[in-house]
Amino acid sequence: MTSNILTPGRLGTLHALWGWDGSWPKLDSSAAVPDDSPMQRLSRVELATIRLNADLASERLPHRGVVFDAAMRIAVWADRGQLPYLSGWSVAKTLQSLYYPLSWNARVPIRGLDLLVAVDCSSDLHGVSVTLDAEPTDGLHHRPMRLRNRWVELGNVENRG
Repeated sequence: MTSNILTPGRLGTLHALWGWDGSWPKLDSSAAVPDDSPMQRLSRVELATIRLNADLASERLPHRGVVFDAAMRIAVWADRGQLPYLSGWSVAKTLQSLYYPLSWNARVPIRGLDLLVAVDCSSDLHGVSVTLDAEPTDGLHHRPMRLRNRWVELGNVENRG
């Protein structure tokens, strides 16, 4: 099951990491949506086309923190064969309800999407990447791109305007 993700020696490290209370996030007590997140400006098409890919052959070095824990959960879903059936929206909702329980019922999972951006930015540590089909610049064709790059584009648009 998880033998593809970690070698037997590192599997014990993963279980120790998940069992250690210090690895869990300091939960934000606010249920409000972050006002400054560029993810608020994703279109419906972009939200619908978020895809996650976990390279199960990639070596995963143990790290602590919310981002690595979320990436490991995604990798486990991939190893179990569940990831192809999960949308990016449902993964963002699941991660948001897990790490930000006061905002579990938000209409748009902005905190979960921001967490997916952080997972994508650190993909060289764990092999999990996030892509989407961004809005066309030519008016015709959507552009496949990494979520982290789209986050930068949306942030730059905000800073210009």
